[in-house]
Amino acid sequence: MGLRVGIDLGTTYSGVAYIDSVGMPRMIKNSFGDTVTPSVLCFKADGSVLHGEDAKNEQESGNPNVASFYKRSMGSETFMAVYAGKTYTPTDLSSIFLRKLVAEASESIGQPITEAVITVPAYFAARERQATIEVGERAGLKVLGLLSEPSAAAYAYGLNGSNANGKTIMIYDLGGGTFDVTIARITEDEVKVLGCDGDHQLGGKDWDDALARHLLRAMCDELGIEYEEINPTLSEMNALIVQAENAKRQLSTRNEIKLKLSAGGYTASVSITRNDFEAATEHLLRKSTSVIEHLLEELGLSWYNIDGSLLVGGSTRMPCVRSYLRNATGKEPLSGINADEAVALGAAIHANMIVQSKKTLGGGSSAPKLTLMGARKLSDSIAHAMGMIAESDDRSRYVNSIIIPKHTPIPARMTRSYKLRVPKTGGILEAYVLQGSNQRVLNNTVYAKYVVEGIEREGQGDSIVEVTYAYTENATIEVTAKQPFFNRDLVVRKDQVESDLSRFDRAPEALEVEVTEAYRFMVAIDVSGSMSGNPIREARSALVDFLKSVEETESQVGIMVFADECKIIAEPTDDFRRLKSLGKTISDNGDVGYGTSANPIEEWRRGVIGKQSIADFFFFKKKRECDYHDCLIVLTDGEWFAQNEAIRSAKAAINGGAEIIAIGFGSADRYFLSQIASSDDYSALIDLSSLRETFSTIGRTMTTGGGLTLKGK
Repeated sequence: MGLRVGIDLGTTYSGVAYIDSVGMPRMIKNSFGDTVTPSVLCFKADGSVLHGEDAKNEQESGNPNVASFYKRSMGSETFMAVYAGKTYTPTDLSSIFLRKLVAEASESIGQPITEAVITVPAYFAARERQATIEVGERAGLKVLGLLSEPSAAAYAYGLNGSNANGKTIMIYDLGGGTFDVTIARITEDEVKVLGCDGDHQLGGKDWDDALARHLLRAMCDELGIEYEEINPTLSEMNALIVQAENAKRQLSTRNEIKLKLSAGGYTASVSITRNDFEAATEHLLRKSTSVIEHLLEELGLSWYNIDGSLLVGGSTRMPCVRSYLRNATGKEPLSGINADEAVALGAAIHANMIVQSKKTLGGGSSAPKLTLMGARKLSDSIAHAMGMIAESDDRSRYVNSIIIPKHTPIPARMTRSYKLRVPKTGGILEAYVLQGSNQRVLNNTVYAKYVVEGIEREGQGDSIVEVTYAYTENATIEVTAKQPFFNRDLVVRKDQVESDLSRFDRAPEALEVEVTEAYRFMVAIDVSGSMSGNPIREARSALVDFLKSVEETESQVGIMVFADECKIIAEPTDDFRRLKSLGKTISDNGDVGYGTSANPIEEWRRGVIGKQSIADFFFFKKKRECDYHDCLIVLTDGEWFAQNEAIRSAKAAINGGAEIIAIGFGSADRYFLSQIASSDDYSALIDLSSLRETFSTIGRTMTTGGGLTLKGK
């Protein structure tokens, strides 16, 4: 019989743990003698694949066929990457890596590994969790279950003998690629998760990227050149990011280090202090603050209610994290666990608890049960609300009808009744399963579609159908339905989700009902050096045409320009005469620089809508009390330096309820435009000659509730 293990399948590092003969969880070392392995792959021209430290070394040398951070896209149906001429999905990459990780662990411990509990970020939705199960199975494992990383860490905390009984603990899990925060109540026998929240686009990699940008600027200062003069290659940037990662680690124990940097044909030695690093990355800590405070608000708690904080994930080794939590809670973070190993150790405990529980229920084996250190009952909760697309009470729009609220204990089973108009011949109900709490349907994840068949007419036509959602510990979602009038279960079958769901942004009777949408637009225009001449003239004309197309509606419009910096020319207003006058003054005169290092999406998201502070990260939820739909229209003619940051900003804004339209021409990046837009239909790479027509179309279509589909190259 094979060995049963717990696996921390991390974004940057992974580990495998097992329970030894005396019931103690232990890490299995890799071939380098380390307990954690870099989650990195390198595809060689001869068809071989390196992993772990060997692949990491190739990454440091700038090899373009190195795959890393693919976990951030787990479950994505659109992410594809090409290495050594072959295309891979995140599931492909993860399963290749996991198979190699398990094989190495099996060889190290001298036993075949056949069963595992695999950990996932607490904020992973059902799609990502199902993809993780598939990864385990493709790697040849029997997946006993999935376990949220913070919950695994809570198990591991029980190993140090500390008395956490009766305490409310905040588990601050900052890994290489994701951030989770979980609030849990720990007793002698149970870990009860009260709730969790997270950001899949926040992790140690973002600290690395921010430090890499800081190092480039420090290099320019040392050489006395402008930032735009350095144009590093992809290989140079990869090497620089690895240098930044190593520098980050060194600055966790040292106050100052010196680095030799090479990029764009330049070489320089620069010194960086811990204070420099913390100043360059302070905004990232503030992002985690927003997530935490939103979760506390949802749970009706405050910082005062937190008895202690538990640090999980290698990125929490940064002194600034410990200092931040000490200041926020007024208490030293809890100690006694290894931040790199805690998740795998907790998963090993859980794996063996699952098997022992099954043996007990089934009569079990005659072999004595092990006394597992850290073993407690786990009561987890749902990270994302589960809902269904339904019509609003007044039938004016489609809404997210929540069936299982966020933070409901798992497993969960809940039912909601729906009144349907059914013809004499009978009817069906299309149940689109949503994950998320946003009232706007398409701001949530459409997980699946089910068709409820055989609904009979009751009386004069109104029939009641009860729809039930069941959510299991492994994030399996089951949908059933019943017609109580006849006391009969209905047939439910799974169907394919259509690629175009834009109709759910219109009224249910859109063909018969004229709908006028009140938008608060912000038009952000690229004024970098490449826009000089005809492009900037066409942009001004397009802006004026856009203003004409919306001036008779209830909408407001603001104007922003960006290059190396962002500048608000006009806050959103309905004074269209003034807006047209200001629009005609837009030029590429250098007021905001000539490069492309600004991030206008973040400027709009944080500083424009409602003038909210950074701490009010979830302002969209509060904003929805007003009548306006916020929409950013971005016009650009080239690639941005901060494209990854812009994509993260865009996803945060879209998840909060806003819409983004991205228009590009010239040397703009078509893929980048699609990543920052609300949907593929909201992005286009066009010819400059069609810019005015495109902007007029956007104004007319958006404000009349029509389905916008942009045409481009």
